[in-house]
Order: sequence, then C-alpha cells, then structure tokens
Amino acid sequence: MSTIGSATLSVGLAVIDHFGLEGSYSEINPNVELSVDRFRFGAYHNSLGDTSLFAGYSVYEGYFDLDLGFVTGYLDYPVPFFRLEKDLSDNVSFSYCLLSRKALRQDLVL
Repeated sequence: MSTIGSATLSVGLAVIDHFGLEGSYSEINPNVELSVDRFRFGAYHNSLGDTSLFAGYSVYEGYFDLDLGFVTGYLDYPVPFFRLEKDLSDNVSFSYCLLSRKALRQDLVL
C-alpha cells in the first residue's frame, strides 16, 4: 500500500470462496485499487477468469467500510456491487463482496 496525499494505491491477492454456487471459478484473484478520498477505482482478475474494472464510492467509513459501485467483466454491461471491508491489520483486510447470481452464472446466455 502506498499513500500520496489523499490517494492510496493498494495491490493485493484475494482468496475467494463461492458459497452455494455450482461451477468452476478462479479462487485466487490478484487486484489493484486506487482510493482517492472516498472514491475507489481498480481492476482485478475475476472469478470467471476475465479482467474486471470497477468504480465505487465508500458510503460509510468506520468500524468497517461499505462501498457501492459498478464492475465490468461479468456480463455485457456493468453490474452493481456492494462490498463490506474490515481492516484486520496494516496489510490484511477481510472483505465481503456481493454480486447478483446472474453475474456469476457461467451458463448464462443473453
């Protein structure tokens, strides 16, 4: 993590579990995120094996952070997401991110 003024750049490795979903998903997802004030921008290798770009806003910062935004790489259009995040130490955090099941269905035909 690197901070310059109000901007923070984070590079991470997410370990993912897909509760209740059938299919083959990538469980290790590298990511990069730029935070400027309460705005969040980033990219990651998503669970479907594609690159996702996201933009969001932290609507609550306190004991945990609550981010709302949109992410690409799942359907032909950006899908909404929300993320709860709790810092466990300077270098480790726990996140719960929710996308619709429709966005994670590999057999979906539009």
